[in-house]
Amino acid sequence: MSIPQANPLTAYLSSVSPTSRQGYLRGAAPAFVEALTQGQTRSLEAVDWNQLTVDDVLSALLRLQDAQKSERYLNQIISFVRGVAKNAWLLGQMDGDIYARIKAIPFKKIQRLPAGREVSNDELTAMRVTQSQLPHNATLVRDKLIVNLLYILGLRRFEVTKLTLASIHHQRRVIRFIGKGNKEAELPYTLEIENNFKEWMAIRGNKPGPLLCRIRKGGKLDASQPLSDVAIRDILKRTALLAGIDPSSLSPHDMRRSRITHLLDEGYKLRDVQALARHANANTTAKYDRSDREENLRRLINNQPL
Repeated sequence: MSIPQANPLTAYLSSVSPTSRQGYLRGAAPAFVEALTQGQTRSLEAVDWNQLTVDDVLSALLRLQDAQKSERYLNQIISFVRGVAKNAWLLGQMDGDIYARIKAIPFKKIQRLPAGREVSNDELTAMRVTQSQLPHNATLVRDKLIVNLLYILGLRRFEVTKLTLASIHHQRRVIRFIGKGNKEAELPYTLEIENNFKEWMAIRGNKPGPLLCRIRKGGKLDASQPLSDVAIRDILKRTALLAGIDPSSLSPHDMRRSRITHLLDEGYKLRDVQALARHANANTTAKYDRSDREENLRRLINNQPL
């Protein structure tokens, strides 16, 4: 009886976060297949992924570029193809030289300002004041913790959903989690977040499983069901709405972006803020540094001395 050959596509998709996996399956992967087969199909099963060559990949990328696809979209496809090729090589199905040549395909350079908007200190204060005035119950305690994880620690929303009881190391006062790129990260947390944890754990209990869980009608907790990315977004938007902030203008990533910007505005060193943000490249963190640029540009445009 022959053993079926492992699939490098399946191996790669199983190694990335659910959000990245869904993004690839909905967009980058079928778009690449369509370009690769010159419009014949978008089916991922139609491709022998272990037979890819660098010429195949470059030809597909050229067709996508001719179709006016954005640099960001092309980079997503390059990242996807690199990941599949790496798994084909690890499984012994692709020659090392072919994989090295695919891996060497460069990402497209993108010059963009950070997406989203800054949440002002007044808006943050309004959300805190509003939460302090709400009835004290399980939902409020959980939601206060979520807002602080998004802003104070700058966690991405998918990182928040993946936290478990084992993520919290109370004695060292650190939180350990899996971040972007499937990289394990560890961050110390503040006294405020420690109090949030204690208050939430008194309600949640010590049953192993997701740290943040669903709360059903009547206040009953379902500790086996983690919150989804959408639930994190909705909790933040509900908090904003109650604070008199337009919820349509606010996303969970805006909290992270604002934390990075505020720390840089307050004069913290770039490398320290980079460590908190967990950016691989300091240039990514530097994009959030407004310092005096806005005011200086305003004066320059108005012909005023700096």
